[in-house]
Amino acid sequence: MKTHEAKRKNMGGATIVEFALVLLPLLLMLMGCIEFGRYFWAQHVLSSAAAEGARMAILTDATDAQVNDRIVQTVSDGGISAVPTYSFTARTPGEAITVTVSVPYNVIALGGFVPAMLGITQVTGTSVMVGQQ
Repeated sequence: MKTHEAKRKNMGGATIVEFALVLLPLLLMLMGCIEFGRYFWAQHVLSSAAAEGARMAILTDATDAQVNDRIVQTVSDGGISAVPTYSFTARTPGEAITVTVSVPYNVIALGGFVPAMLGITQVTGTSVMVGQQ
């Protein structure tokens, strides 16, 4: 008859196999959380940059260069090193101004594992504000 300690020693291999089988899905879930977190963080930074650009664009005495500088500075302050592309509608007093900011997005963790993530090539943020009359 085997003692309790002898039974435990025999289970060592099974424990390692079970751990190996559980570790891969757990790591995939962790990397997925990190990747989606990066994506939503970048989207938040670009939405903030678009809002800052729209705030600057509705001012009647602000130039297009100042709007550009505000957008680029906000993206840079948010920790995104890519150069943003942006566009805004005509700056007519009393009319809505739409500012759209985007940067390229590279999937670093799960590009080969999650096919839906492969379709994401850029992140975009948009803001709409009404200019002064």
